[in-house]
Amino acid sequence: MPQILPSSAPSPRAVLGYDGTAYRVLTVDAAGNVQVDVLASGLPAGAATAANQATILTRLGEIRDLEDSGRMYRVTHRMVGAGNYSMLGHVVDPGTVFVMTLMGAYNEDSTIAKLYEGVFTGALNCWFNYDVTLVAFEVLSWAGRAYLQAGYSPKCYFQTVANGNDLVMVYSGYTLAV
Repeated sequence: MPQILPSSAPSPRAVLGYDGTAYRVLTVDAAGNVQVDVLASGLPAGAATAANQATILTRLGEIRDLEDSGRMYRVTHRMVGAGNYSMLGHVVDPGTVFVMTLMGAYNEDSTIAKLYEGVFTGALNCWFNYDVTLVAFEVLSWAGRAYLQAGYSPKCYFQTVANGNDLVMVYSGYTLAV
């Protein structure tokens, strides 16, 4: 936009604004932008202001710190006799929620027919991952977020395992107080 200097203006003119009572000259800053003073906001209480965004970012950082400080668990079992085996992780304590973010399981010694990963609620198995015909050291893995309430446990179910095989379940996550 070309700059018009006061000495070259065709005649004195001004852009006016009406405040409901009188006309007033609009003000511009040094860059030529119209100066606007916001005296009230149309945003509802709790709307996305810079202060609220800073609070949200702080909370997200706290969650990230919890995830980074998460604990890794490892459960092992040596089969005595052939057959199926259910492997449980720790039981979630009362007043807490365990956020499981990773789970993996495998047989160190030989092929297994089927492997399930999930959660035991104390009454039901809730499977969220499975695979068939896994060879020795082939890991079935899952990543995401599973929220386990008090009394729940991470669980794996190994189907058709040979005698003497070493089974492994690993999982990680963090605990929140409720």
